[in-house]
Amino acid sequence: GKIILKSRTEIVEGDKINQLVITEIPYDVIKSLLVKRMSEVYVAKNIDGIIDIRDETDRQGLRIVVDLKKDVNPEFIRDFFFKSTDLQINYTFNMVAINNKRPQLMGLLDMLDCYIAHQRDVITNRSNFELLSAKKRLHIVEGLIAMVSILDAVIKTIRESANKKDAKENLISNYSFSEEQAEAIVMLQLYRLTNTDIFALRKEQDELRDLINQLEDILSNETSLLNVIKKELIATKKALSTPRKTEIVHQVDELNVEVTSLIVKEDVYLILTRDGYIKKILSKFYKTEEERKLKEDDIVVAEYASTTLATLLLFTNKGNYVYLPVSKIPDTRHKDLGYNVSTLANITADEKIIFSVPIQDFEEEKYLLFTTKKGLIKRTHIRELKATRYSNALQATKIREDDELVSVDIATGSSMEVVVITKEGYINRYDSSEISIYAPASFGVKAIELASRPNDEVIAGFYACPKDIVLALLQQKNLLKRFKVEEITKSKRSNVGKLCIPMTKSNPNYVISANIIHKDNLTMDLPAYVFGDKGYVSVEFTSLKNTTPSLGKKATASTIGKALKIVILKNNADLL
Repeated sequence: GKIILKSRTEIVEGDKINQLVITEIPYDVIKSLLVKRMSEVYVAKNIDGIIDIRDETDRQGLRIVVDLKKDVNPEFIRDFFFKSTDLQINYTFNMVAINNKRPQLMGLLDMLDCYIAHQRDVITNRSNFELLSAKKRLHIVEGLIAMVSILDAVIKTIRESANKKDAKENLISNYSFSEEQAEAIVMLQLYRLTNTDIFALRKEQDELRDLINQLEDILSNETSLLNVIKKELIATKKALSTPRKTEIVHQVDELNVEVTSLIVKEDVYLILTRDGYIKKILSKFYKTEEERKLKEDDIVVAEYASTTLATLLLFTNKGNYVYLPVSKIPDTRHKDLGYNVSTLANITADEKIIFSVPIQDFEEEKYLLFTTKKGLIKRTHIRELKATRYSNALQATKIREDDELVSVDIATGSSMEVVVITKEGYINRYDSSEISIYAPASFGVKAIELASRPNDEVIAGFYACPKDIVLALLQQKNLLKRFKVEEITKSKRSNVGKLCIPMTKSNPNYVISANIIHKDNLTMDLPAYVFGDKGYVSVEFTSLKNTTPSLGKKATASTIGKALKIVILKNNADLL
C-alpha cells in the first residue's frame, strides 16, 4: 500500500509580498535537494509570480521560504510544488507479518485481526501459567496455615527426625501434609517457622483464591479475555504517551494543478520547417523582414501567431502526434536554427511531420479529420488528444501495416462537408456527418470507393464549405489547378467520386499534392508555394483562373525541378 506524506506549509500575507513558508517536509526527503528541485522546476515550467526560494533553517527548526508576488494565488503555487516536487510524496510499504508460521501480506484489518488473535494466545498461555502457579502457592499457604495450629508438635517432629527426608516423611504420615507442603515446612528457617504470621497467611490465601477465580474467568469467558486485552492496550498507550508529530487526516484533497494558470502568458510566433525544426520567437523580438536561418535545403512550411498557453500538435505519417506545450519549446531568435522535434519528443527516424496546429482550448468544438492513403477516414474531437504525459509520440489514429496517414485537417463545428482527392484525379464530396466521431485507437471508415481502381490511392482529405473554399491540386508534371468546391458534384461517402482530372493510361499525370483555403476572410491573392527538389516557386492565385478538368497552370521554373508538394501560406498566420 501507500500513504501520502505532505509537507506542513503556511501562507503568510505581507504588505508587499506573500510568502509560502514550509516548516516540515516528508520523511526520507533531503532538504537541500528539495530546495534545488523547487528552484529548477519553477524555472523550467516558466511559472510566473515566484520572486525567490531560500532555505532559512536554523536552530529553531526547518524553514523554507518562497517569496511570491502579491497578485499571485499562493495556493496555486503551493499545489504546483506539491505535484511537481517532493514537497508531497507517496510513501509505499508492504505490511508483511508472520502468521501461522508463514509470511503473509496483510491489509490493516487483517493485521489487527491477527494481532488480536495473537494477544488471545499470549493472555491464554499467561493465564494458564499464572493459574497453575497460584494453585501451587495456595496449596503451600494452606499447609502453612494448618502448621501454625500445631506448631509445637511440628517443631518436635522435625527435631526428632534423622534428616530432611525423614522429617518430610514424618510430617506426611503424622499430620497428613502433602509432599509439597512438607517440603515447604522443612525448608523454612527456624526464625520464620516460629514467627509465621497467621493473619498474613490468611490474607495471602484470600488473594490467591481471588486471583484463581479471575484467571479461571479469563480462560472460560471470551468477554473477560477481551477486556484484559483492552486494559493492557490502554496501559501501553498511557506508557507511550509521546504526542504524534504527524497529523493524520482521513481525506486527502486531489491535486488538480492547471499549469497554464501558473505560466506567464506571452505572445509568440512559431515557425515550423519541412525537416522538423521549430522556432519559438517572442513577439517583441519578431521581425518579418529579418533573415531567418534555416538548414541547407530546408524550407518554412508553417507559421503561427500564438501564446505560451497554447499547445502545438504535430501529426506524423505513421498516425502518431507530438503533444508539445508551447511553454516547453525553448525561446530562439531569427538567426537560430531552432530545435528539431526529435529533441523535444521521442519519434522514430522514419516519421515525418505532415500537419501541425496550435490549440488554445481542448474543450472547443473542433474536430480533426484523418485520411489515409488506402482510403480510410475518421473524425476525432480535439479533447481526445489532450495528454498529461507526452515525452513520447502518442497515437492519433490506428494505421494498418500497408497504409499511412496522408493528411490531417481541423474545423470548428460538425456541420461541414468533406472532399477526398485521389492520385488518379477523382474527388469525392459529401457531408462530414457521414463520418462518425472516433477515439484515437480506431481505424475509421471508408472515405471513397477504390475497389474499381486497384492502383489508385488517396492524396488528401479536407473539410470544406462550398461558399468560400478553393481547392488547389498539384500534378506530377508540375501542373497546378484550382477548383471551387461548389463545382464538385456532391455524393455519398461510399461512392467512387467524380473524375475531375482526366488522364491517359499511357502517360498519366497523377495528382501528387493538394491544399485548400478554409477561411472566408482570406483573399484569392494568397500565394501557393510549390515545393520541389531544388527549391520553390510562388504562383499568385489571381493568375490561376477557375479551371475545367482539362486546363491548368504550369508551375515550373528553372529552380523548381521535380514538383513535390503545394502549400498555401499566409504571413504570420496559420498554415491553411
